[in-house]
Amino acid sequence: MRVFAALRQAASGTPHPEVTVLLWKRDWEGESPGFAARGRFAVAVFVRRHAANRRLVLGAQSGSPAVLERIGRRHAPEDVERAARTILAEGLAVDVDFILGFPEETDEERAETVRFMRALSALGARLHLHAFLPLAGTPLYRRPPSAIDAKTRRAVESMTGPGLVFGEWRKQERLAAEVRAFLGIG
Repeated sequence: MRVFAALRQAASGTPHPEVTVLLWKRDWEGESPGFAARGRFAVAVFVRRHAANRRLVLGAQSGSPAVLERIGRRHAPEDVERAARTILAEGLAVDVDFILGFPEETDEERAETVRFMRALSALGARLHLHAFLPLAGTPLYRRPPSAIDAKTRRAVESMTGPGLVFGEWRKQERLAAEVRAFLGIG
């Protein structure tokens, strides 16, 4: 399978390299569910045994299936949860990336993300938060950033104190406000 060939190549010739693994749902598409589960498990085992990493990062971006579909992600929240459980079971730490303030995100979609973040943190994952900024080459490049609503902010800040959340989301939120002001959408 191409995932394991890439891992072997990344580790060859370097003692205990730090390995970056970007896995998309399509890497497992067409395989049986059992094979896909064994594949995710094997990646975690490979990293634990052959790389210097002791922490892996998962790019969830959102806990809302509808938002994930709109932004062109090829995974569901359940895929991220399964991967986090697998990584943690292998004795590795896991950080999960989330983006706050997607354009046109509904109250329910934000609530789904907050619930998902709480569920992952309860498993032992750390949450790496970002505020949405329109980046060239992404599906939402030409979409203005939304402000992070008060309810989401309170939920996130309640997780910040215990050290479950980290990242530059506050600084990025200030940049997003500057983008909105520049575009005249306050």
